[in-house]
Amino acid sequence: VATPVFSPVSGTHFNPNLTVTITTSTQGSTIKYTDDGTDPKISGSAVWGGIGTSDATVILNATKTIRAYAYLGGAIDSDEATSTYTNP
Repeated sequence: VATPVFSPVSGTHFNPNLTVTITTSTQGSTIKYTDDGTDPKISGSAVWGGIGTSDATVILNATKTIRAYAYLGGAIDSDEATSTYTNP
């Protein structure tokens, strides 16, 4: 499964809110992510994006580090991607 990518890119500064889209090019896969910097594969705070939609949307209003991976049944999970956004 292809590693997720973030839009906008990591390091973006924002005020007051920012919408981040996480996508993977692997059709039918599902994004799982955290916005508290914890590992999305083991964290109880992980959130599933739209099941089978190959994307997820996160709305931020504070400085956050997002960690994400993509899952597709019967395939090897993607590598993890990490992105940090700063709200001064």
